[in-house]
Amino acid sequence: MHKRLGEILVQAGVIDEEQLKLALAEAALWGHRVGEVLVSRGDCEESQILEALGTQLGVEVAPLATTVMIPRRILDLVSADFARERQLLPLFLDTAAGVLEVAMADPADQESLDELRFRTGHTIRPQVAMASEVEEALARFYGPPASAHAPTAPPGGGTPLSQGLQVRVGHEEPSGAPASVAPPAAAPVGGDDEGDLRAEVDRLRGQLARVYEILREASVAHQVMLSMLADRGLLNREQYGRRLKEHLERLRR
Repeated sequence: MHKRLGEILVQAGVIDEEQLKLALAEAALWGHRVGEVLVSRGDCEESQILEALGTQLGVEVAPLATTVMIPRRILDLVSADFARERQLLPLFLDTAAGVLEVAMADPADQESLDELRFRTGHTIRPQVAMASEVEEALARFYGPPASAHAPTAPPGGGTPLSQGLQVRVGHEEPSGAPASVAPPAAAPVGGDDEGDLRAEVDRLRGQLARVYEILREASVAHQVMLSMLADRGLLNREQYGRRLKEHLERLRR
């Protein structure tokens, strides 16, 4: 039986018993995860929580910060509702070995692992990630829950024109994710103006589809290269992901 996160952190020397007691009390009071409370209190860093979990459970840290694309066939292995309910995200499928890599907020959740194994028919290799990272990635790749992005009909009825602009990198086809390009704010559209706008929408969608295709090819090549280097013992994925994430954060400043 796997130990709880707090026990793992105490044994790893990241926090002490008093810090754990306070965090457990706050987590119970507000309904938050212990790890999130510890980070918010400044008792430890997210990386310390992930490293402690990874070491204790013998799993890798999920490279969510550097994952720009997940093939639709991989995402379709797990329903969006189940993924959100269990806070997990399928990442990569080794078809030769029949192993599905899955990012999980709680890689020690045996019930979810068993359910995944039953639903997909594959061996599950869990990877650990912060719950906040998983939630962000779920919204990025699956899109927001249906209730969160249901389009609002315009006063005169029909379908909002902005719906045609809803394109998201991460899937092989447009979905209901928030629009990447917003329609221009202008006077009511009609007649030839509406036809011109729809033509522009189609052009933009074509350009975005090409951008996605380029990103998809680059991401696949990148993942294959990382897997080859890791299999040969030439790369530590955890260290690579951490360094790349730090580099990207510096670029954003």
